[in-house]
Amino acid sequence: MSDKNKLIKVNNQVLKRTDNIISITNKIVNNQISVTKEDFEWWDNLEDFWKKIFNFYIEKVTLPPSPLDEFAFKTNVKKNGLNGYFNGKQLQDLGITDTPTKKELQEILSIKKIRITEFGINNISPLSRLKNIESIDLRQNSIVDIKPLKDLKKLKEIILLSNSVENIENLKELKNLVVLNLDENNIIDISPIKSLYKLEILGLYKNHFTSIKSIKNLPNLLELSLSYNKKIKDLNFLEELKNLKSLSLRDCNIKDITILKDLNKLENLDLGCNNIRDISVLSYLFHIKKVYLWRNQINDFSPLYKLQNLEKVSLGENNITEFIYDELIKNIPESKIYNRM
Repeated sequence: MSDKNKLIKVNNQVLKRTDNIISITNKIVNNQISVTKEDFEWWDNLEDFWKKIFNFYIEKVTLPPSPLDEFAFKTNVKKNGLNGYFNGKQLQDLGITDTPTKKELQEILSIKKIRITEFGINNISPLSRLKNIESIDLRQNSIVDIKPLKDLKKLKEIILLSNSVENIENLKELKNLVVLNLDENNIIDISPIKSLYKLEILGLYKNHFTSIKSIKNLPNLLELSLSYNKKIKDLNFLEELKNLKSLSLRDCNIKDITILKDLNKLENLDLGCNNIRDISVLSYLFHIKKVYLWRNQINDFSPLYKLQNLEKVSLGENNITEFIYDELIKNIPESKIYNRM
């Protein structure tokens, strides 16, 4: 190769690296939040509670005098969020409502993860300003209206376990969601989730919906919890969820589990507290590690004998005789067998 050709090749490589650097720089610039006058007006209109929370998340807080407490703050709080260190009274005592500088407000508006649990929150409208946020954990509050989340398009995780949410229509455009936990709410219609194709983890136990066919449109689901929903009539939607690794159907008035036959990637299965008699289908689920079958009407546990990966079995409150129990011990000796919940 001539020196001229070598030079051209080297220059092309340099140009390629330069293009990559420019691309990365552009991404950084594009992700930066430009603070406006409206942003400061938003801050001025916030309740003191939210000012203290946002200041907390940029470590603008009155630290306890003890060096040990300061260490706990810098390690535990930053990792676990407000519930990791503060309770409501501590936030009231140690929180700061000072107006942030432009740089601090930019940092607040750029928050990517927030966790505020057990604070009795019912109004989450201040969160609508956090356009870069990716993860929100608001479990165990008093939230009904989740409309403020509607335009937070970068969200990948929402945890609203144990609130009072009824309508989830405003979630349907959050296409980047991977984790959605709506356990223990008052949801009647779950159809808005049918467009959330990236979902991998979905929690819906203890709600009030009757139809769950919308879930069949979520082929990437790995974990699904539907426990304590006794109005579920049809499990046929499960046929489409071939990638499921964890499924919870505890206390759902289930009798027939034949539909599970082709879910051969399942590793964790909770069928406790139902009306199941026949578990022969489980013999096809070779990857099962943990299975919960307590409080059913099962007489024959032999299908479990074929499950070589089984680690834990819960069988309490079935028709288990001493003979059956001895057979279980003999045929699945590597498993921990719990003759109770």
